[in-house]
Amino acid sequence: MPADIELIFQPAMAQPADIFAPCISGGTLSAAEQKMTVQEWIEHVATQAEAGLRAEAERVVGVFEREGQRAMGILEEIECV
Repeated sequence: MPADIELIFQPAMAQPADIFAPCISGGTLSAAEQKMTVQEWIEHVATQAEAGLRAEAERVVGVFEREGQRAMGILEEIECV
């Protein structure tokens, strides 16, 4: 695959395993997270995941638009007889 082609579905955002790793692997939570209730922490993580998902969706749409424009440019260069 050429280096200039960006994979659309290559996730750039944190995956669930990355988000929950501190809890699963015995890692540490931030001081603010330690003061949260479980519900507050879940909402906090959900808010972060939503922001990441939104950014990832915008990235994918951007790639789609850019590749669509590139394809249209190529199609417009084809000589029709």
